[in-house]
Amino acid sequence: MFDSLNGNQLKKESVMLKKASIALMIVFLMVSVCSARVVDGVDMPETLQVGDAILVLNGVGTRTIAFVIKPYVGGLYLKNAETDAKKIMMADETMAIRLNIISSTGRGTMMNALRKGLRSSLDAMGGDFEMIRTRFDAFQEFFPEDKFEEGNFVDFAYLPGEGLKVYKNDGFVGLIEGIDFKQAFFGIWLNEPSPADSDLKTAMIAGDVSGEARAAQGQWLAKVDLEQEKKAAEAEAAALAKAAAEARAKEEAEQKRLAEEKAKAEAEAKKLAAAKPAPAKPVPAAAPAKAAAPAAATAVATMPAAANNALVAAFLVNAIKTSEQIAVQQGKPFDADAETRRILDMWSKIKAEVAK
Repeated sequence: MFDSLNGNQLKKESVMLKKASIALMIVFLMVSVCSARVVDGVDMPETLQVGDAILVLNGVGTRTIAFVIKPYVGGLYLKNAETDAKKIMMADETMAIRLNIISSTGRGTMMNALRKGLRSSLDAMGGDFEMIRTRFDAFQEFFPEDKFEEGNFVDFAYLPGEGLKVYKNDGFVGLIEGIDFKQAFFGIWLNEPSPADSDLKTAMIAGDVSGEARAAQGQWLAKVDLEQEKKAAEAEAAALAKAAAEARAKEEAEQKRLAEEKAKAEAEAKKLAAAKPAPAKPVPAAAPAKAAAPAAATAVATMPAAANNALVAAFLVNAIKTSEQIAVQQGKPFDADAETRRILDMWSKIKAEVAK
């Protein structure tokens, strides 16, 4: 019964898995590539995947130096639209900044600009650059090339509990731990009062998330939910299969134990039967004792035939004693004179018969 019940449950789980898989495929088809927002000839995608999250483009703008130089287009990606720069900068939430290089820039120039921005950000936060100097030195090692070439892009993605992950053209190049580093780094563009570019800051915190980005994010979340549902169904199916296997193993073990106990009991019974003594044969009842012959008859049977007076006298005495013993054994009174007379009378008759 257990197996049949679990078989039905497993079938149901299989159906659920199939439904979840189909739904997941449909969502994959629904999640189309969002059109990018074009700024200064750069296509900035409306969404960006960071870890298990889909972030939406909160705002995008161009970094401008001396009204002429434009080194990159910068976009800020958040889970939800937000216009509070300080809140974004200090938040321990998944977020990212993408820099699309639109004008080749020397490595030294870029690193000096980032260092200056970090100092300004830390000053605004009341911190000290020395707090992060070692980590910034490690950060610089992520970019060994001489230049940041036009057409390349760099992503700075923060994940809570992990740190700031750095990617170049979608390739991971390194990780800097610590929310303090993230806060200072995002503060390069978001701090108050000295962001790298005030116009770029305003553009980044515009919070003008497109409807298309929201739809794509919703579809992604639905996909994630379906994936979780599928994993849960798979885990439940595996648990049911394991429980069924354990139940079968337990039942087989119990059947084996019962069979062993039965075999042991049968062997013990055979052993006891072999050791049991054979039943005793009935002893035939003793034949009832014949009544003692009268003393006179006994005496006559043993009386000497010769007419020797001495022998006759001895015989008579012995015969009388024998008759007395028999009478005592039988609990009868004994009369010696009468017994003597009977013996003599019988003796006389015997002699007469012999004389004939």
